[in-house]
Amino acid sequence: MKRFSIFKLEKSNRPVMTYAKMSGLRSTSKSRYLMVVIFVINLKDIGEIYKVRIGHDNSGKDPAWYLEEISLENIDTCEVFCLAVDSWIAENENGGNLWKEMPIARTNKAPLPVVVYEIYMYTGRKPGAETESNVLINLIGTRGDSGNRRLHQSQNNKVKFRRGQVDIFSIEAVSLGKLKKVLISHDGTGPGNGWFLESIVVKSEEEDGIQEVLFPCNRWLDEYQDDGRTERVLFAESSYHEGGD
Repeated sequence: MKRFSIFKLEKSNRPVMTYAKMSGLRSTSKSRYLMVVIFVINLKDIGEIYKVRIGHDNSGKDPAWYLEEISLENIDTCEVFCLAVDSWIAENENGGNLWKEMPIARTNKAPLPVVVYEIYMYTGRKPGAETESNVLINLIGTRGDSGNRRLHQSQNNKVKFRRGQVDIFSIEAVSLGKLKKVLISHDGTGPGNGWFLESIVVKSEEEDGIQEVLFPCNRWLDEYQDDGRTERVLFAESSYHEGGD
């Protein structure tokens, strides 16, 4: 299932779920197709959009998807935006990130940059602190949010979220501005799915310099521990900023 969102500053519409029958011109690869699929989506006026987010839920026999381009046209105003993607959206590509964001470029305004957010996850040292569940994170800043992203492949450990371990992940998003909070959760799958999260540190390089933000937690995300919640909102406690040249 493909999902699609368009965004106005500080606002967004809910993800639009789209469906398409696989038909088109077969490419030189036996398992891929060259396709142009057109959807007509009716939305309320959300004003001037600044980014598009697109992804899928990794379902189906062959969910890997190579997306070349998105073209948006406002049927009422005839305004057209062409967004180059040129990337795999697949679990076994690009760190397993199943979402992609593209900024909108306008003739009178430069597009916002796409920023790499490096995420350091500190699992606690309490007995049973580790988890095998799928962990989701949503970074929220002054310009909006990243949407829920699954932390699929640790960059520094073969097995992620072990007791006392630090795991590093990275996601790309159109610049979120100053980070204010994160929404962290897991889906409760796997044996021993409870998780004790110590803290999260997010590092990024924005237009005005390097940003490093600490989000303390020191709580369980476990239906049988603490308050039984597997989702927490963490607020920025401290940040480090190194200005650009």
